[in-house]
Amino acid sequence: MIRSWLAVFVEDSYLVVRNNLQRKKFVETSNKRGLTNLKSFYSYLSEKELEVSENGQFFTIRIPLI
Repeated sequence: MIRSWLAVFVEDSYLVVRNNLQRKKFVETSNKRGLTNLKSFYSYLSEKELEVSENGQFFTIRIPLI
């Protein structure tokens, strides 16, 4: 059983969403462009970059507050 851990908070003018890393081998309905599209969208709205990171335990995305 995989236990999900999710945190959503504001830090340094970013909305931070952090979840445990859950790699999927194949997602049939995905076009694999979600993060690329989100980064592109935010580049029009803010000078700050959307930040995506992962380590062995967590996947984190930092979205600039506008």
